[in-house]
Amino acid sequence: MDTQAVAANTPGACPWCNEHVSSRDEKCPKCGYPLKGDEDDIRHFKAERENYLMAVAPAERKMRRANNTLYLLAAVYFFVGAAGFFARGNFPGTWMQKMAILLGCAVIQLFAALFAKKKPAICFITGLAVVIISSAFIYLNNDKPVPLVLLAFVLVFIYFLVSGINAASTIKKLTASAVKD
Repeated sequence: MDTQAVAANTPGACPWCNEHVSSRDEKCPKCGYPLKGDEDDIRHFKAERENYLMAVAPAERKMRRANNTLYLLAAVYFFVGAAGFFARGNFPGTWMQKMAILLGCAVIQLFAALFAKKKPAICFITGLAVVIISSAFIYLNNDKPVPLVLLAFVLVFIYFLVSGINAASTIKKLTASAVKD
């Protein structure tokens, strides 16, 4: 059954989003539907809503990719850190410290991924900072040269996280302009 048809038949509800509205409201406080508008106002609202959704969809895809990147980074940090931490052998103390730092990075990335729906920009920036700082730490504390493949992976992770930050900013701007209208 069409939810808009159900909402249209519900007294005191917005025909578009089913939000409770007052009889004094000109527009729905949630979605901006013109409650007392004519057909042109409704047509204009639907066109604006379609434009908004078309602009938001690519940004939401980028945010999902960035969020998945945070989960992937958490898993990589966890498995590399756990493998090094529980590996058999006689490792010097600095190696164990590196593994503990990687496990800490895994926890930070996991929390950033879990809270990314509420505060995406902050979480993606946190994830980006962890990637850059941990990569610099590993690079500066490594006796051997870092393989180019590892640097390429780091750059890919950075790209997805920066893309997510940009997408979160875009969605925030679009949402703010849609609410003003």
